[in-house]
Amino acid sequence: MIYAKRQAGFSLVELLIAMVISLTLIFACASVYSSLRDSIKASQDLSTAQESLRTAHYLMSRSVRQGYGLALSGANGTDRELIVTYGSEADNNIFYGCLGERQYSGAKDTFKIVDDNLYCHTVGKASAGAATLVSVEELVALDVTNISASLATGNKKGVYIALAIKGMPGDMATNGFKFSLAMRQRILIDAGVSNASNTSL
Repeated sequence: MIYAKRQAGFSLVELLIAMVISLTLIFACASVYSSLRDSIKASQDLSTAQESLRTAHYLMSRSVRQGYGLALSGANGTDRELIVTYGSEADNNIFYGCLGERQYSGAKDTFKIVDDNLYCHTVGKASAGAATLVSVEELVALDVTNISASLATGNKKGVYIALAIKGMPGDMATNGFKFSLAMRQRILIDAGVSNASNTSL
């Protein structure tokens, strides 16, 4: 009889203590998992934003450096379009637009935001002396919420650009990552460098 009583089950107090300990462990694991998941998502968002910024900066830099004319349009609020023109149509010089395709003088690249993505729209000639213009538009960067640009004062041979991209840290997500670009092609031509249009950029 004494042995049988000692083999009885857990008391109610013991069960309650075990449940409290188990729930504490479950909540701790859930909290760690949630924190880890948020950290991984923030890291992925930052990686995507950096890749978008890197791509946008590279393509816009290449266009502006080769460009002879710059213009801004689409001034609805702070959203703007950046338009780069390659030389005058009479020159028949060769350039490479934002999409990497061979372009001739007079071609235009337009960087614009559509549905929070950055697109490049190229209008140019398929060959030298061609009368028909070819129009191509491609997505170049994801999650770009705003592009603001202003022409450099004075000689206006450059542009200041700010790109706001989702996932960027701090105020860069709203105010944008700011950088400046110089029109190297126009600077060389205006400086009288011979054969400037064929200079490697």
